[in-house]
Amino acid sequence: MKKLLKIGSWVLFVASTFVVLGFAKSRHSKIPCEIPKIIIHHDTGFDFVSSEMVLEQLRNIGYNFQSNQLCEVDLRSIEEKIVKVPGVAKVEAYVFLNGELIIDITQRRPIVRIINASGTSFYMDDNGNSMPLSKYCFAKVPVITGYFEESVNCSVLQFDSKRKKESLLDEMYSVASCIDENEFWQNQLVQMYINRNLELEMIPRVGDQRILFGEMNNVNDKFKKLEIFYKQGIKAERLNLYDTLSIKYKDQIVCSKK
Repeated sequence: MKKLLKIGSWVLFVASTFVVLGFAKSRHSKIPCEIPKIIIHHDTGFDFVSSEMVLEQLRNIGYNFQSNQLCEVDLRSIEEKIVKVPGVAKVEAYVFLNGELIIDITQRRPIVRIINASGTSFYMDDNGNSMPLSKYCFAKVPVITGYFEESVNCSVLQFDSKRKKESLLDEMYSVASCIDENEFWQNQLVQMYINRNLELEMIPRVGDQRILFGEMNNVNDKFKKLEIFYKQGIKAERLNLYDTLSIKYKDQIVCSKK
């Protein structure tokens, strides 16, 4: 008898659970989905993404937030659509049971602007990915121009890892990253140029000379050497005596007077 009562209790519990779940599912299907709350983080210092841009993308995949029910919201498709918006680095979409949809967006942070020999211009972000220019936001970052043809579709992270030699874009990213990580170089370097020999030349903000960086290798060592020269090796008023500073060679800086 006790065994039958125990089995009956379990059957009643399971049945009750299915009833509750069915009721919850039915209630969930009737909850209207509200206009989403869009959270855009601005800690990168740039405003490439706006709420209206996000809403437009949602309308393009069929959401009007007037007749949509909560059960119709496909969070994955929303994330996949929004992350393709230029300027978006990461997106998370989630809903509350009251029907509120939250879209949380982290923006990309460009560290350099690149203008190739054909005049095509694009940014490269702090993860090494290229991104198009925006009509909504202008990023004040160092600029690299010159004799190269890398395009906006290139990405450091998408290149074949088995290749024997780094591409020019990899090398430019390495240089830009060093500048981005050092406040002194952020303030000192504004323009860079890749000459016909594919060597880098830089124009400083302070000083009336070209800096001949040479091939974009041993980047950290070259920047460290040049920073010591600026801070300890020469007085600011004497900088304009020289028209070039060459850091192409290991353990030395070659200065040429005007």
